Amino acid sequence: MNTYLPKRIAVLIGAQAAGANMLAVEMDLQSQEQFLLSVNGGAWYQHEIKIFNNDPFFVIASYIQHIQADYVYIYFSGHGFSYSMNERYLCVGGQDSIMDYQLAKLAPCSKVRLVCDCCRTRLSKPGTIGGINRATNRWREAAGINRARANFDRYIIASPPGIQIIHAIGDASAALENAAGHGGEFTLALMEVINDLQLSGSDFILTPEATIYLTTKKLYEKGIRRQYPAFFNEEGKLQIPIAQISSEYTIPQQQKTYHQWHPQKETGDAILAAAVILGLCVILSD
Repeated sequence: MNTYLPKRIAVLIGAQAAGANMLAVEMDLQSQEQFLLSVNGGAWYQHEIKIFNNDPFFVIASYIQHIQADYVYIYFSGHGFSYSMNERYLCVGGQDSIMDYQLAKLAPCSKVRLVCDCCRTRLSKPGTIGGINRATNRWREAAGINRARANFDRYIIASPPGIQIIHAIGDASAALENAAGHGGEFTLALMEVINDLQLSGSDFILTPEATIYLTTKKLYEKGIRRQYPAFFNEEGKLQIPIAQISSEYTIPQQQKTYHQWHPQKETGDAILAAAVILGLCVILSD
């Protein structure tokens, strides 16, 4: 009996204004790569990850347009701005800019996730580059790499089609940088959340809803009270997890799902209301 193995491609994009320091963006790309290779990130293979570091937009666009895959994951670190809540732009490839949704739509694929660590300030305000801290060795050393990859493949197959976009910050706001220069506070918080879940001894599937709630909570604990991440289901309803944390991986059908909250608008009240939903994470069956 032949088992279908879904094809997945990750595109990591780093872009910075000409003449600016690219160190933070380079760290982002390295850390995202390490995370994807880990069991928590889905145990991707090296050849499935394509990295663009300040490349021209037409080169990036051409690559994405020719992808043949079941699932495409795009990560962007750089400058961003917006004209309105629904007009969110990424500065990809020097002076070129493109709406986040249009970038995701370049992929000829029915299942696409775009994660952006960048500002959404109005055009007249300065941008801030995002960042993510380096992945820890324990991710790379975790056992069960083949089982983790097989489990993530099942999520790709089982998920309905959809285009989903995750932003580090709400409308008309700047994504904050870590004061010590370690990168963007959103992705630092996300990595800390994943570490916390690992250390908890429990098994979790980190959904987009859980990601928004837990990273907002983590930012609040760190004294950052005005950064509210957001996500958008632009098309369909993608159900591929952000991360999987488990020592004993099980197939999706064996899981109990508790999350029901789906944000309808971007407000602090909407995000804080999620606190009453205790099942934002998918807890695996014992």
